[in-house]
Amino acid sequence: MSGFEHLKLNIHYRGDSLIKDDVFDYVGGSVEKDMLMDPDLMTWSIFEDFCKKNGVCGEVEQVWYKLPHEEKGSARLIEDDKDGGIRELCREDSVGGVVDIYIHNVVSLPAPFPLSNPDEDGIDDEKVIEDDGDGTNAAEGDVQDEGEDPIEEGREDDDPRFRAFFEEIHVKLKT
Repeated sequence: MSGFEHLKLNIHYRGDSLIKDDVFDYVGGSVEKDMLMDPDLMTWSIFEDFCKKNGVCGEVEQVWYKLPHEEKGSARLIEDDKDGGIRELCREDSVGGVVDIYIHNVVSLPAPFPLSNPDEDGIDDEKVIEDDGDGTNAAEGDVQDEGEDPIEEGREDDDPRFRAFFEEIHVKLKT
């Protein structure tokens, strides 16, 4: 496939790819230089594995490449036919076996946290504390509030905004 036994890849990752006025740009990120790759073994999964190995989250959405003598703005996108695009990349490497690769990852949204069903909530309904009418919701045998604040008061380094808020809450509780 290639005139070289190995391709030397300079892989740019964790950056943002931009297209402005039909010119490619890649901003930020990191670069791993002089990675040797057998062009006959190059597949899309090489880029995915590289990203996982380097702690990049998200699926590889796009891969752009250019030869060392070309401007970054002329980088070419490996289109939908990923294998065909990689073969083309390997054919174009006849300049010296070096290719600059730019990886663009999709940032995936976190999956929503599943809420449990009422019957599967793991709560023992016999131990649910019911309102006993005195406004405390205390179960029998619980320690009763003696009117003392369990938080240490009067610390000298407290933020004055916190102190004012704390005093406002205590005034409302006492009334």
